Amino acid sequence: MNVAVVFLVILDLLVVYGSHFRGGTVEFKYSLSWAHGRGHAPSWKAVNLKDNTTFNVGSGNYSVVANNSAENWERGEATFIYNFPTKGPYRIRFTGGAWISLGYGSGGSWNIQTIVDLNNRSDTHNPNYSPSTFSRAIYRVQYGCKIRIQIPVIDVDGDTVRCRWSTSTEAASISKLLPNAVLNEASSTFQKKCLIEFSAVPGSNYTLNKWYAVALTMDDYPRSTINIDGKVYTPKHSYYKCTFAGKFWGE
Repeated sequence: MNVAVVFLVILDLLVVYGSHFRGGTVEFKYSLSWAHGRGHAPSWKAVNLKDNTTFNVGSGNYSVVANNSAENWERGEATFIYNFPTKGPYRIRFTGGAWISLGYGSGGSWNIQTIVDLNNRSDTHNPNYSPSTFSRAIYRVQYGCKIRIQIPVIDVDGDTVRCRWSTSTEAASISKLLPNAVLNEASSTFQKKCLIEFSAVPGSNYTLNKWYAVALTMDDYPRSTINIDGKVYTPKHSYYKCTFAGKFWGE
């Protein structure tokens, strides 16, 4: 008997810039998991955080790279490029209301997001790279046991990356829906290990043949005080974040 974990999205940002920069081009590479054969997805939207204008930046369509019809899931990947008119910052969001039925809590609406700011950092003299995370489509674990799943995180700028449970504002209805789970952030030299721990045992709100949602947010912190567009950021002040979500299957 086992439980499996499906993480829905991976979002990488590649920033292209010039010495006389007025706008910017960002390449987004993302990975999504969906119900089997239901690959039609909402569009990625951007919100200008200075004037709150909203606009589409790319479709949510993808090419399937893995699937399992018996477990009713498929995983796809795609890339899109968008030319931003200004340096931002912008909030890039992927939202919807067709989350799979869950064994714990309500899985109605969902939200995945990251922040794009094309202003240069004072330390690297380049725009900041948001933290990235890479995970399997499904993590299958033994039912009746204590579970430990480490989520890999990467930051191109070498910032300290910390993970935390997403708030309802960041992840909509799927925030904090993993019963009795604990987030362990034992640190290495510069990175905080994103380790999820929980007990998938009878009487702990885990049931066989049910899905369970998990939503995490990755925050990056500079290792020294820096300046971005006139704002000062310290090692205790997170400036960019990346939210991702997933689901568990028990059998």
